[in-house]
Amino acid sequence: SLCNLGYTPLAAIADIVDNGPDANASNIAIEVNQCTDATLKDPVSEIVIFDDGVGMDSGTAWEAMAYGSNTGKTKANNMGCFGSGLKSAGTSLGRRITVLTRVLGGQLITVAIDLDVNRDQDDWMTIKNPEHVTQEQIDRFEAFVGGGSGTMIIIDKIVKHTYKNAGSLVSALKGRRALRLIFRKFLDSEQYTIRVNSTLLTAWGYDHVEGVTELMAPINFSVGKLNLGTVKIVSTLGTEHKASHTREQGIVVLRNHRDITQSVRISWKGLRTHTWELAGVYLIWNVNASNFD
Repeated sequence: SLCNLGYTPLAAIADIVDNGPDANASNIAIEVNQCTDATLKDPVSEIVIFDDGVGMDSGTAWEAMAYGSNTGKTKANNMGCFGSGLKSAGTSLGRRITVLTRVLGGQLITVAIDLDVNRDQDDWMTIKNPEHVTQEQIDRFEAFVGGGSGTMIIIDKIVKHTYKNAGSLVSALKGRRALRLIFRKFLDSEQYTIRVNSTLLTAWGYDHVEGVTELMAPINFSVGKLNLGTVKIVSTLGTEHKASHTREQGIVVLRNHRDITQSVRISWKGLRTHTWELAGVYLIWNVNASNFD
C-alpha cells in the first residue's frame, strides 16, 4: 500500500526536496544512480537527495522516520505539514529509505526503514545504525556537507520504474515543468541551489520567463479581516511558457513560495476550460500559509 499512494516520481522527489528549505539548507542535490554517466542507461537503482541544512540529532532522526511525526516546526513556516512526506514519498519510489544526518558539531546518525524487514518482522521498524550503510555512502555524505551539518536520503530497492532508465528520470527532473517550475521562487532568490546529477537548475515558468507581462501588480487578498496573501495576474503569451490543454490558464497557488498547483488542480467558474484568448493568462496566488492552512 505504501508503494502505491499515487505519487509520480517527480511529486515524490519534490516532497522530499521540501525538507531542504525547512532545514535552512542553502544547497540541495539530487543524484540518480550515483551521478555517473555510465549508469544512466541502466534502470533506476538509487535516488539520493542531499541538503546542507541543520541536520538532525538522533531523537529527531528517529522521530522523522515515524508516520505523523512532529519535529517541532510550526505548520505555517514548514513546507511539510503532516509528518509523512519523507516516508510516503520515499516508499512510493523504493522499498528502503536510509538517512545519514548530522547536526553541526555532532555525530553522524544513520537510520533506515526497510519494507522487506517490516514484512519479515510483521512490525513497523526503524533500524538504527543499519548494517547496509557503506563507507562509500558515508564518504559521499562527508563530501557534500564538508564536515558541517546536513542530511543525505538514500532511496533504493526501487519499485516505481516509470522511466525506462536513469537518464530518462534525470532528464525529466531537469525539465522546465519539473523542479525548475515548482521551486522557481527559491531558485530565483539566489539563496538556494538545486542540482540534478551536478547540473545547476535555474528558475522557469509563469512570472519567471523572458517576456512575461504583468497584467495586474500584486495586491493583498483578504476575506473580511483574514489576510490570505497576495494575488497578481500575468500573461505568458508570446513567451517560451507555452499554454497546453492541461494548463491553459487559471489559478496558480504558491505556499511558502513553493508551487503546489502541480498536485492540486484548481478550477473556478470555468477558468480552466480552453479559451484561446486567455491561454497563458494566470492569476498567481502567493498564500499566507498561517491563514490558508
